[in-house]
Amino acid sequence: MLAIITPYRHRSAHLQRFLTHYKDMEVFVIEQADNKHFNRAKLFNVAADLLTNGVIPNEFTHFVFSDVDMLADDKSIFTPCDVAHLAGQASQFRYKLPYPTFFGGVAMISKEVFLKVDGFSNDFWGWGSEDDEMYNNLVNNGFQVEYRAGRFKSLVHNPADRSHHPKNILRNLAGRQLNDGLKCCEYELKEIKKTTYTHIKVEL
Repeated sequence: MLAIITPYRHRSAHLQRFLTHYKDMEVFVIEQADNKHFNRAKLFNVAADLLTNGVIPNEFTHFVFSDVDMLADDKSIFTPCDVAHLAGQASQFRYKLPYPTFFGGVAMISKEVFLKVDGFSNDFWGWGSEDDEMYNNLVNNGFQVEYRAGRFKSLVHNPADRSHHPKNILRNLAGRQLNDGLKCCEYELKEIKKTTYTHIKVEL
């Protein structure tokens, strides 16, 4: 089974279009309900933690980590595999990859692989580079990233919260710090509400 996980804050119009588009799939919206800089990667970790530690009982074997402004033209792109970047043709990049190792927008990782690499880093506050760090983490742990030419419509939005993390945060060679990753993801769970999708509110 496959779970679509999308991080969210203050973009209700995009969220409604996202939920309508994926109404036939299992969607988990993870909302950052605090005033800190947005942390996309940590929100992914929180959702994955809740889906693997028994708080949300489930039988999911794969996670799709998707931005809330990305809508797939063809949902067959979500065929499960170990690791794949799905949005190889996104409208915001004129239907081309920005660079060969781009891992942003929409990516699939099996639960088994996600746990083996200890998830995303928690250190990326604001926009940018968390997906590059995850790509490096996967490759450094011996996993090959499959690139799929999925066509996605990118919804128009205002510029994202710019990065508030140091340029040297990408740990290309040394691997993860011992105090980072899924196992060290701290958060306060505020609410879990299940309707046609699951809405999770947390403070980071």
